[in-house]
Formats: sequence, structure tokens, C-alpha cells
Amino acid sequence: MTLTYCKVHTDALLLAAGEAKTPELEAYTTLLHQQLQTIASNSYVLKLETQAEDFEVLREISEGIYIRIPYHPEAGNSEIDIDEELVYAASNMVASLIARKQMNKEMFIKAAFELTSAYDFKIYETLKMREEEDCP
Repeated sequence: MTLTYCKVHTDALLLAAGEAKTPELEAYTTLLHQQLQTIASNSYVLKLETQAEDFEVLREISEGIYIRIPYHPEAGNSEIDIDEELVYAASNMVASLIARKQMNKEMFIKAAFELTSAYDFKIYETLKMREEEDCP
């Protein structure tokens, strides 16, 4: 299933029901995109991995391998340009920004951290296998 900004915004409305006022789609999209960039700054995001420098590069991983900036959406039905597991982490990060109660802010941050950590471990294992395949 393709995750779009509109779909995640709808999920966020349900997630935050009664807890916080979820911003309109355009503002939510901006917040979510900022959190996607934060995640991409700290995680090895396979979908954003590139060897071409003609993308907007966020950071260099190793010589000739880069993590590019996720594409900014053109509309609410735009596909979110990051690995799906990280969309939910970013959505929780946005929820932590708009939550009213400190306890809920912490809950959303914890959920985002757990999702990102699980993704990072999976990617570590994937990169390790990739490295083993490259070695004779």
C-alpha cells in the first residue's frame, strides 16, 4: 500500500482524537516532511540512498554514497518519499509536537524512537548482508 500525506493525516486525526488539534493537511504535511528530514539525518534510509550527486544531498554516508533529502510533496495525495516504517515514526514525532499533555508527548516520542530503532536494526542487518555478498 502506498502511503500518502493525506492518508497519514487522516490516521493522525484518529491518533490525536481529543488529545490535540491536528493541523490542516497543508500544515501537517510541512511538519511531517520536516520530521522525515530529521529521521533521514540520523538513520540510513534505504529509499533515500543514492550514488548521484544531482539530488539534494542531505549527507554523505561513504565515498560516493549519499542520503538525499526526501522529495517535498506537491499535493496531499503525493506518496511519502521514505521507507514506510519511518512514516509512522515521523507521524509520532509530529504528534509529540502538537500533543497537549506532557505524558502524551513522551508517549509519542517513545513510539517514534522505538520505530526508528527497529528500522535501524533491520537496515544494519541488511547492510551487513550486502557487505558479505560483496566480499569474496
